[in-house]
Amino acid sequence: MAFYRSLPVLTCMLAVFPSVTQAQTTVLGPASGRPLSTDAILPADVLARVELVRSELELIRFEMGQPQARPFELAATGVAPRQTLYQALTLFRNANQLYLEVTGDPGSELAMDSPDDIRPLHVWKIVDAAYSRLADVKHRLGIAEQVREERQDTSTTPTEVFRSITVANKQLQILIRNRITTNDVFQQVALATEYAARVLQRFPGAKPVPDAPAFERGKRPVDVYNLLVSCYARMFGIVTKSGLGALKLEAATPEHGILDPAQIRPSEVYDVATLLVSELAYIHSQLENADPPVQIQFPGLKLPSHVYQKARVLLLQLSELEERVAAHPNWHTRSD
Repeated sequence: MAFYRSLPVLTCMLAVFPSVTQAQTTVLGPASGRPLSTDAILPADVLARVELVRSELELIRFEMGQPQARPFELAATGVAPRQTLYQALTLFRNANQLYLEVTGDPGSELAMDSPDDIRPLHVWKIVDAAYSRLADVKHRLGIAEQVREERQDTSTTPTEVFRSITVANKQLQILIRNRITTNDVFQQVALATEYAARVLQRFPGAKPVPDAPAFERGKRPVDVYNLLVSCYARMFGIVTKSGLGALKLEAATPEHGILDPAQIRPSEVYDVATLLVSELAYIHSQLENADPPVQIQFPGLKLPSHVYQKARVLLLQLSELEERVAAHPNWHTRSD
């Protein structure tokens, strides 16, 4: 079953990301000289283009007089291209927003294929589109310095690509004014609950949509972050018990004294939320004749407490789904 055939995930993310569906890509081929084909492009090529993006961002940051992003990395292992693609989409969203703010031009949209499986080439194309946006920003700001793309080791993994993109996204969030908000996070969590409900419907006796827990006032982004990390722990169990490859999220938590809660902003929460969506979309794609959820519309003003309440619904869904999968690990191979 094709991952993207189950999606309006991409459509929904494009709704969240203004101006994202035929961006002009660069004519700069990979530093490795490999042809742009699904069989040839490696994670090393993607990482090389991400590192080029980060070098250009440093020149732009300096010219704009903005600080370097505080060190924060969404540590993950076992990353697959499908998860990296979601981070790349966020990269393009941020780069496109900076382009809009600097030039006043909303730009063209990002042309996307609908592949049966996500390969490094698909991620490369999105990163390259982000690079093209930043090259235009650099030109508009009159930055003459040139940077070269450096080849990366062929042993590079998607995990390394994923981590490098998250660092680039943190810097871009410093440079743009229209940053990721709690509303954006809410849309992703709401989409995750829709996917979870669709999957739970395939298990007799399951409750696809549990009752919403009581609303709790005064929640902060860090509270939502920690709850979504708990959701991902359930998600990891679901994917592994299903015999499918899973990303392991090694998210540090402020409760363990590793992070300052003040570091957790909507953009950090959004990273975890999109990971949950990517995995649920992948699980959903394993179902036969699986219709995707409807597009999530703009929800209006949402506070962290609203997101927290929706994330508690998601945790209930994932907890039940993990139990069902544990009892029927071959659920995705049966016919309806």
